[in-house]
Amino acid sequence: MLATKPLQTLAVSYGILNLRSVGTQFTDSFIYENSRAPDTSVYNAFYLGRAESRNSGFEPYTIYTGTNSDLLSVSQINSTSTEAQLSGCSHTNHVPFTWNYTLPSPALELTDSAGGITRFFISTAVSTLEPFGSDPVQIESGTALGYTYQAAGSSAAGSLLTEEQSS
Repeated sequence: MLATKPLQTLAVSYGILNLRSVGTQFTDSFIYENSRAPDTSVYNAFYLGRAESRNSGFEPYTIYTGTNSDLLSVSQINSTSTEAQLSGCSHTNHVPFTWNYTLPSPALELTDSAGGITRFFISTAVSTLEPFGSDPVQIESGTALGYTYQAAGSSAAGSLLTEEQSS
């Protein structure tokens, strides 16, 4: 996040998560971003892209992008596991995309000069239910990379990507 003002005036917490699932015929990347402003307003954005095996390589394309959309729901399963779901569309026979992921303890934690804390996460505990071709749903495994930022004096952002929320 780049800004001309101190981050604390723009967001008290910020997080981004990139889930990448890998199959034999396709790979999907799902990027989810969440930030909370000092006035408690919430901003959410997401992107879902796919690369399908075609001819001798993979061909990438975008399936969804959105901000503060009712297409995306994110809910906590337990203290560390979360489910994210995008509703289906005519291109997926209205089958939704569903990701279940668990974020472990941070792999790295950094404190900046203003007292803000950035935490980095790496998880291989990702399973996905994804529509593909004539097969209504394929189950794939994947990896999640993410980080959260907690401004000094704000509530903990370590659970930013795992607390119950809808966008």
